[in-house]
Amino acid sequence: MELKIKEKSPVTLPEIQQIQQVTKQMCDDFLFSQGTRLTEQQKTMFYNLAIQFGLNPFKHEIHAIPYREGWNYVTGYQVYVARAEATGLLDGWHVESVGTEKDKLLGARITIFRKDWQNPFIWEVSFPEFDKNQGLWKTAPEFMIKKIAIGQGFRLAFPNELGGMPCLQEEIEGIVHEEITPPLPRSEPVETPQLKNPDAPSTEKQQKAIHIIAAKAGIKEDDLFPEINRILREYDAEHVAVGSTKELTMKQASTLIDHFNKALAGPRPIQGDKI
Repeated sequence: MELKIKEKSPVTLPEIQQIQQVTKQMCDDFLFSQGTRLTEQQKTMFYNLAIQFGLNPFKHEIHAIPYREGWNYVTGYQVYVARAEATGLLDGWHVESVGTEKDKLLGARITIFRKDWQNPFIWEVSFPEFDKNQGLWKTAPEFMIKKIAIGQGFRLAFPNELGGMPCLQEEIEGIVHEEITPPLPRSEPVETPQLKNPDAPSTEKQQKAIHIIAAKAGIKEDDLFPEINRILREYDAEHVAVGSTKELTMKQASTLIDHFNKALAGPRPIQGDKI
């Protein structure tokens, strides 16, 4: 089953923001109506995200969800699509499920066309990496994995417009529901006891996390590897430049994930694998 959507009448971001007119009072009213009890610091983060990106909480464009002992802030995939359309550069997109193996869903693939790009942008996500085997993941697995493909794909294809925006709830749960490595303070060395085999190749989940976090931090895909090599040379002057995340070691991937997380304005950054 394939979902195809073509761009219709694009509107500009200023028009969207004028319509929404997100204010601190609007956020307070929403949090009160939902019975969401945040600390002052958590409220400030919610205000900043909602106002900076024009996310109207009453339209479900941003909301807070409990996560471990705190909260995380998420949005819906429709917001990404609307913001991409508003740039006037979206030239259509479609998302489809990736073939099955013994009647098992393998994942989803999104193809995004930009008017200023010669080739389409294609991104795939793996179903086993996100499947929680409960709730909608059991009753509507194809729909759930397609939402994640849409969210990640549009953030990567439109990093300038969507970088820094909240992730999807399903995406955060899928990436961080496993035990993860906490971010390291910059004063601590990268070599920690948690790095059981630091020179082993980076994992697929680490590789995807680097792309996702970097895009969220506002780094364009074309600038990603020059930035990666610059960062790694800060830790190792003899670092040999790489052109793919598959060339990274587990230690290098952990270093990059930690570095990009610190560039994000969020209380609960996304992490890669525990290694």
